[in-house]
Amino acid sequence: MTDAEFDTFGRHCGSGRMNSVLTHFVMVLAVAMFLAVPSAKVLGQVEQQTPAKPSVALVVKILTHTGGVDFSAYMHRVSTTVRHNWTTLVPESVKTGETGILVINVQVGRDGTFLNNTPIVQMTSRRDALDNAAIAAIRASAPFPDLPDDFHGSNIELKMTFLYNVRLRPGIRNPEPAKAPPDASSPK
Repeated sequence: MTDAEFDTFGRHCGSGRMNSVLTHFVMVLAVAMFLAVPSAKVLGQVEQQTPAKPSVALVVKILTHTGGVDFSAYMHRVSTTVRHNWTTLVPESVKTGETGILVINVQVGRDGTFLNNTPIVQMTSRRDALDNAAIAAIRASAPFPDLPDDFHGSNIELKMTFLYNVRLRPGIRNPEPAKAPPDASSPK
């Protein structure tokens, strides 16, 4: 019994010619199943599976120079609140795979109120339902928290990127705050 084979559990699988026939049968069966599934999809016999949960992501970036003030707690509170309100408004079409990217800028005063009455859409998703859900989430989150006491500016500008079933490239998270504007007295 020199050419006997065993499976991963140590059970005897067979030997010689019978094992070869069985191996060929399994391979033919696997190829047939591999070819049958795409054919069934083409003929409409297999439904596409919809995602169980839509993939949505929110990236919030501060565009204003912070003067070295730590805005991390502030940004966490803003993004958590907006994300919570947004996920309750995500359209049904996103649950079936609709995709889109929307970029909105918001100007926030010291007391957390918006300086502009309507959030400014910098880039539309070209889908009204997706755009409206994000805008409604921002409005529902207003007013935002007061700006940090250490910050001496009168307002900040936030850039909010809403991603519907779109993945961020690895390594891209929430970019650093804007750099300080060049000082007027510095040489050019």
